[in-house]
Amino acid sequence: MRFPLPMFLQMPVALLIIVLGALEIAGGVQELVYQGIISNHRYPHISGTLGVVVGALLLAAGIALLILFQLTRVFNYAAAYV
Repeated sequence: MRFPLPMFLQMPVALLIIVLGALEIAGGVQELVYQGIISNHRYPHISGTLGVVVGALLLAAGIALLILFQLTRVFNYAAAYV
């Protein structure tokens, strides 16, 4: 089952999702390390971990959309659920 986008829109959307996932991972790692681990605060530690997980799911969904993988919809639902 493919993503219901026209083919000419699929590449820009996949690249946008990959960039947003990478930025989410970078922000989550920054919050996790600098405020969660070094400053020893609880909330930034939890939210940084969730940011990294969501960013990884978005990155996986973007790559799956880019290569027309059949489980793209599963990655999108998992990123939205988390």
